[in-house]
Amino acid sequence: MLQLDNTKMNLLALKSEYSFKVSSLERMRKDLHAKERDLEKIRRKRDELQQKINAVVSKSRNEYNTASEKLRSYTAADYRKLASLKKPMIGVRFTIEAVRCLVDPMFRPQRNSLDTWTTSQELLRSLFLQSVLATFDVDSVDEIAIQRLKRYLESREFKSTKVEVESDLAASICYWITCVADLVAANSIVRKEYEELKQVIMEMQTLEEELATLNDSIVSKSSEVTRTDEEISRSEQEVAANRRTLDHIQRGAQILRVTAANQMKWQEELDALSRVSDYVLGDSIFMAAFSVLICDRSTRIRRIVLSLWKQELTRERIMFTETICTSEFFVTRLLKNADATGRWPVLFGNTGSLVDTLRVLHPASVSVDVHANSWQSKELIEQTERALRTGTTLILHSIRSSPPVEWYPIISMDIEREFGAVHFYDRSFSISPDARLFFVASTPRTTFSAQFIHMTSTFVIDEVLDNQRLLQEAVQLTDHQRTENMRLLNLLSEHRAGEILDCQEIVEQISAAATSGFPSIIHSALGNDVIVIGMPCFRTWTFHGI
Repeated sequence: MLQLDNTKMNLLALKSEYSFKVSSLERMRKDLHAKERDLEKIRRKRDELQQKINAVVSKSRNEYNTASEKLRSYTAADYRKLASLKKPMIGVRFTIEAVRCLVDPMFRPQRNSLDTWTTSQELLRSLFLQSVLATFDVDSVDEIAIQRLKRYLESREFKSTKVEVESDLAASICYWITCVADLVAANSIVRKEYEELKQVIMEMQTLEEELATLNDSIVSKSSEVTRTDEEISRSEQEVAANRRTLDHIQRGAQILRVTAANQMKWQEELDALSRVSDYVLGDSIFMAAFSVLICDRSTRIRRIVLSLWKQELTRERIMFTETICTSEFFVTRLLKNADATGRWPVLFGNTGSLVDTLRVLHPASVSVDVHANSWQSKELIEQTERALRTGTTLILHSIRSSPPVEWYPIISMDIEREFGAVHFYDRSFSISPDARLFFVASTPRTTFSAQFIHMTSTFVIDEVLDNQRLLQEAVQLTDHQRTENMRLLNLLSEHRAGEILDCQEIVEQISAAATSGFPSIIHSALGNDVIVIGMPCFRTWTFHGI
């Protein structure tokens, strides 16, 4: 019990921790969604600014890219060829001076451009200029650098169309410088947008870093929640196991209390059963022998044979119950226990009370006068089908002749009647296992066909049975069947120990069965399922002259 309480406390703590972690995780996810929305807004703003900038500078940017691409197509030989010019035109010299001003902030041209050309030739031959132009970053050029190019850009000689007369490379460089100046001028127009774009990009990068960190935190927190959930599952299983063990202990104690309380009573009943069991063999022999050997004999023969059997059993020291071993008891028992698992009984008697006797034994039965109705009558056929199909006891009395062959499928004890549908005239149905069918003859046995007698069980009942006593015996037989249920033994045999301890309902049933008394098995020996393996005490009697 203490272990269960500790486990429950631990489970409550885990659930509280789990709830706190889940709440934290939900807050983090909400924060993540909010930041994702903010990031989306910033990205839209960035795109808007970029579109605005592109609308202004795209033309200049495209022209610059075209000029740069063409400039990169020239080889070192082209640069050396340009350097080989001893006294180029003023436009060529201005072009090289302008590009040197652009790529080298420390460059200062001399007053006479021819003097500057000498150093420019050295620069062209070294291939340094070619390398610088190939990797030039135009976005690093500011308006101050363009201001240094003002005198070149405003010169009438600084035109690519004029320069190309003497050098294609110089003309391309001249055009490229013009494109750089135009692009810087365009950028200056959207300088404010550029600054704002830089700020937006910085904010976007900061927010992306925060989102990455928050995502990592969410992953970590999710792992913690998963681990806590697994711990809760293990703790719940432990609580369930402890509770199950406690329930087993309590239910086991309940069963032990009931069994201990009834132990003395059971012992008394066992002692009584032990004394009564001495009579089971003799009573069973009488019942089996009666049903097999003399049920179709007259009352006079039965009395003689029963007397001889009693003497024989007494000589063999086999005890029997004197009040049970009578023709009246055996007849009553056989009539009561007749059902669809055996042959239908055909009853012969001279007392005229057989139908009343059957009605007492089977109160819910239906009786039909066959003499008043033909075997072929529609009413009789329908009543027979309805009784057999619904499990009703049907008594056909005043029979004076064998039924026609159309009745044989429901009379014959074959596989079809026991397990499948029978064909009765134009009908097909299954016989209920609770159905009973009695044929009560009003003429001697010799008036019936041998085939009909062979398919049925023949009973000769000359005894006059007391209906009041018969009613009491019928009630007693019902009580015996009720006690034969053997509830306690059935419950204990049908369920394993674990199943019993797992189910309070079964424990209650066991308790109720235990308090109702130890189940009797004595009377079951005289029930429907009597199996006589051998009767060594019997001798073979003939009935000639009896």
